[in-house]
Amino acid sequence: MLAFLPSIILFLLVWVLKNGDAQVFVGTFAMIGFIIVVISQIVSCYSQVQDIENIEKEKNNKVIYQSRADDLLGEFKTYLADMYPDIEKEIFKTMKPEKITAYMVKYPELKSSETICKLVNLINEIKGQVYGCDLRINQLKTDIRIRKRTSGMWLIGRLIPKE
Repeated sequence: MLAFLPSIILFLLVWVLKNGDAQVFVGTFAMIGFIIVVISQIVSCYSQVQDIENIEKEKNNKVIYQSRADDLLGEFKTYLADMYPDIEKEIFKTMKPEKITAYMVKYPELKSSETICKLVNLINEIKGQVYGCDLRINQLKTDIRIRKRTSGMWLIGRLIPKE
């Protein structure tokens, strides 16, 4: 619709110049402007709803990634208990997923285990995905706030759902 707008305006301008009826041109131009505003508000409302749904999706993804990271951390603890019983008691006291790389530096014998290295890499990758979800959620919330602020002055903007 919007792609044909310049052609429609040009057609109307030529028609008005040919027939000399300026009131028809102004009225038609005002009507087209109103239609464009209404369409843009509807698109804004649709985008707002879509962003709200995307936020929920990202929150669900984050829960899934966090659960997977916790499962891998459990595997890491189990493997440590089986393979390195002398180290595992000290590590289990303060075990947090964010500190796994530090444990590998502190205990070089852990670094030699291929299984431990794979688990650490998987946990780090999943933590990166969790942080990525947080970043996308923040961006979607920012988009929602901006859209709400810029569309709030119009009547239809009041119909746009809030986050």
